[in-house]
Parts: sequence; structure tokens; C-alpha cells
Amino acid sequence: MNSYRTDENPAGGHESITVATTSIGFTATTITVAQAGGWRKRATRAFCTVETAQISVTFDGTTPSSTVGHVADAGDTFTIVGEQNVENFRAIRTTATSGNIRVTFYFNR
Repeated sequence: MNSYRTDENPAGGHESITVATTSIGFTATTITVAQAGGWRKRATRAFCTVETAQISVTFDGTTPSSTVGHVADAGDTFTIVGEQNVENFRAIRTTATSGNIRVTFYFNR
């Protein structure tokens, strides 16, 4: 597993996503946290672990496919940095087997 300095930003949420034949992103309510006064804080990083099967991912909102995006295999980890990149993340499976991503979100203090 890649190392990550957790003192930079505290973990503030997590989710598990099944990656199937339709492009999927993170759940909107997991990448934002309600603050006092009606403000919302957005995730600045997402640490992801790919499980089960190979997937293809994009970070700019483009719909990934087996030929578009970055391929991540089961067992791979990657970190998405930046609010916009976290919000624009998309994933899709590249084989006949659905993949799974476990994600921890980090927020500015």
C-alpha cells in the first residue's frame, strides 16, 4: 500500500463503489461535509484502493471506457488530489467482471 501523510488533511468520510458497465463517480454527499452557517466543505483528496477487477478511470469528467482513461488493476491504489479532480472522477469496468473501489476522503482543516 502506498503511504499517505494523514497529518496534512484529516479523513472525513469513506465509501465503497461498485464499478460496472455504466460510468460512475463518487457519491455527492460523501465528498462534501456540512459546516456551521450552511457552508459545505469539499474533499481535497481521495485515497482509492481497487478491488475485484480491472477498471478505467478519468479525473476530468470524461466518460472512461476500455480505451479511454487510466487503467487500474485489482490491488492498485491511487490518490486523487484537488477538489475539482475529486468531483470530476469517473470509473467504469474494463472486463466482464465488475470492480470495486474503497475510498477514503480527506478535507482541509
